[in-house]
Amino acid sequence: MCIRDRVSTQSTGIFVSKMAQHGEWSWQVAAEHALNTITERRRTLDHDTDQLRATVRNGIESLRRLLDEREAQLLGGVEEVYHSNKKTLDDTEHNITQLRAGLASSADGMQKAVAIGDINNVVVHGKRLEEASGQLKQQEGLVHAMDTGIGGSLPIEATAHSITNLALAGGNAPSAGNATATSYTQSMPPPASQPHYSEPPQASMMTPASGMRSAPPATPATGETVPNAIYVNGVPHDASELDVRETFERFGEIKMINARHISTGGFAFVFFKQDIGAKIALDNPRVVIKGKTANVLAKKQILGGRTSEI
Repeated sequence: MCIRDRVSTQSTGIFVSKMAQHGEWSWQVAAEHALNTITERRRTLDHDTDQLRATVRNGIESLRRLLDEREAQLLGGVEEVYHSNKKTLDDTEHNITQLRAGLASSADGMQKAVAIGDINNVVVHGKRLEEASGQLKQQEGLVHAMDTGIGGSLPIEATAHSITNLALAGGNAPSAGNATATSYTQSMPPPASQPHYSEPPQASMMTPASGMRSAPPATPATGETVPNAIYVNGVPHDASELDVRETFERFGEIKMINARHISTGGFAFVFFKQDIGAKIALDNPRVVIKGKTANVLAKKQILGGRTSEI
């Protein structure tokens, strides 16, 4: 190394050392710190992803077990009704078969008694025919009145909708089937002749946490019903939009939440992407938000941005 290079290296080292002593920014320190941070975050990402994969697999496996158990219960109920109805048919068939055989035997005996002029046996067989005929008529009425059919259906729409909208919640959880990664767009550095100092990412580049005071949604004409929306009152004053969302997203995928006057213990409008989400939510008129019970009502009318509930 020539003397000029040694002097330049020493000068640079002294300059960096002085900057570090005075607490000034150093590109060497900054680069090293940033790379170390990236390495640590990569480890955290791998660890968190492994845990989330396990959470998803275990959760889905639990649902499969529940479905298997419910399937066994439903099929067990079907088999129980089937065997009960089958026994009714078998018993009735046996009774009628015996009555028919007895009637045939009595009729034959009566004919033989008439043929030989045996009055006593004619009377005996006549009484048997009368008694058996009465019993057969009773059995005939039972056959016409019995209901041994099996009907019914398995409504799976609400459950299928819940499964379709099953999603991870909390933190930076990706949405179902469409993971959204935070993207930071970096511009190409300018030519060396144009000094350029990269600024750290601004807050505006990040996805802001949703506040409770979101802008009111576009509303239909006055008096038009809103089948995909519900009205919630008794919302705790310290509840956030995330708290409300986590409470209601189990009923269906949420399109938007509009809450007002939270500081006074206010209310919220929850708009689902599909009408069935609101319908399922309305079947649960009491929900718990941050430990406090809130009321779920139908959102019937929107009057110039104001909502009246019935």
